[in-house]
Amino acid sequence: IIVKPDLNGIHAFAFLWEKAARLVGMTEATISHSGDDDDFHKMPTALVIAFPDASKDMILNFVEMVSWMTENLPARGDHGVYLHASLIASTEVDIPAVRLERIQQYAEVSAEQNDMERQEKVVNTRTRKWVKRILVEQGICPFTRSDRMSGQGLTDLGIEPGSIAYHASFQDHPIGLFADTWRAISQMTKAGPNGREGVSSILLAAPAFDDDFDFWAGPVFALLEAGVVAAQAEAQVGVVCFHPKYATPDGTTWPGFGHMHSVPRLEKWFKEYTESNDSPSISELTTQQIAAGGAWQRRTPHATINVLRANQLELAESRRQSAKLYTENIEKLVGRNGIGNYKLTSDLEFERQLGNDS
Repeated sequence: IIVKPDLNGIHAFAFLWEKAARLVGMTEATISHSGDDDDFHKMPTALVIAFPDASKDMILNFVEMVSWMTENLPARGDHGVYLHASLIASTEVDIPAVRLERIQQYAEVSAEQNDMERQEKVVNTRTRKWVKRILVEQGICPFTRSDRMSGQGLTDLGIEPGSIAYHASFQDHPIGLFADTWRAISQMTKAGPNGREGVSSILLAAPAFDDDFDFWAGPVFALLEAGVVAAQAEAQVGVVCFHPKYATPDGTTWPGFGHMHSVPRLEKWFKEYTESNDSPSISELTTQQIAAGGAWQRRTPHATINVLRANQLELAESRRQSAKLYTENIEKLVGRNGIGNYKLTSDLEFERQLGNDS
């Protein structure tokens, strides 16, 4: 039994995912019966975690997310169901608690897989190169003016620039991925938004999900957004979806928060801005070209979670003119005098291969 007083919200949620991942062997560090890190073979098959200062709703939402994974997510690779979670209800002591039970052990990570520091540097270099090429040099994000800092241009609104925190997760199941993601979010909130140690935003790349955009954009991001709500963190962070095979939503269904605006909306903005400015420099683009222009703004070397501070996101939304910004971005990327699909594809593939010869 582990009792964690003084933990609630983001930090409690990060702790839950970390212990869940360790219990099923998705991280190298593991949990002994005393709750300390120990050798994997001393791990219990079940664990009880109590949060005296956390909300019962947060624990219940975590349980529901794990249960949904168990019941609905297909096996990935050779791996199937891992974990059962249940809320512990007590009529005597009103302390929110969860019981985690390992159903199936995750495949142990081999030593030759685990040159993690080198791999993480390679992946983070790829993401950083993309930030510089697309966000900075092309000005796709007006509030990111270097590959090290973001949040520029909002000083008059009380927002100081802060560092971009680059992370990489090599997990191939949402339990492990969420452990890495919520750990990064917890670190970000502890660091604060600015100053020498401040973090303005997170870019966490997850290469294991590169070949499955539908799974990434659908279940993974739906669960991630549900986690933000469960941790009662909507006022603190927002999450944004990036992927090497990103496809702009077609507008027939709502893809959820964190996605590019739909093709019909981008097309409407493009048409309105073109007509109102009567500019010959703006191309006449087809629906397919506008969809591609939207997608290229979200195509990163790897499947990537972008975490932004909610207040910065809100102020940035109020500052920018969406019709102008997205029309100009699409024009830069796929317009008559734009970069073009061929060059965008080759540049992205070059970034994806960086470090493979080292």
